[in-house]
Amino acid sequence: MAGRVELVETKKVRVARRTRAERVTRIVFTASTIFFVVVGLGPIPVAGILGLVSGVYPTQEQGGIIGHVPGYPAFPYFAWLIFLPAAAALFLSVYTIPLPLKRVFAIRRSLLTLVVLFELGWSPVLAAAFFDKSADTYPVAVWAVPVFAVAFLLLLLRALLGALRVLPEAWRTEITTTPRAKVVESDV
Repeated sequence: MAGRVELVETKKVRVARRTRAERVTRIVFTASTIFFVVVGLGPIPVAGILGLVSGVYPTQEQGGIIGHVPGYPAFPYFAWLIFLPAAAALFLSVYTIPLPLKRVFAIRRSLLTLVVLFELGWSPVLAAAFFDKSADTYPVAVWAVPVFAVAFLLLLLRALLGALRVLPEAWRTEITTTPRAKVVESDV
């Protein structure tokens, strides 16, 4: 009986650890996604609207809405900030390897992979947005693209290994704390 109690306690500890890890995953995922949308994508329509209102905006040959001319955009755009969601995506791709991420009201692996793919697709555009091509410098934020790519490839590899059942079962299935049916000793 002592072994059974230890087994139940071990399962409870594993469930608590997994729940904590899923909470960290949910917080980091939500914060980095909101940050990417607000700080990365948000300035583009704001700069476009301000440019139309002020009458200063680049032509199509100058890059269109994400181009650069003197006085446009009306505010500094910090493209290097997309490194923060890139680092978060890489962290989550490694941190969630032992998590099944299959609960209904939690972050699922497919959603995580899809959002990282979305960020990977937009990061080159955001890295080059409002970049002054006449300054003879290089958009440093372009280096966030390989970070997103590595995170995406790790997530795909984890999904593939899970589908092929190469990973340990504890990484693929949920842990339940419900006890099994009790064995009743018969009087026979």
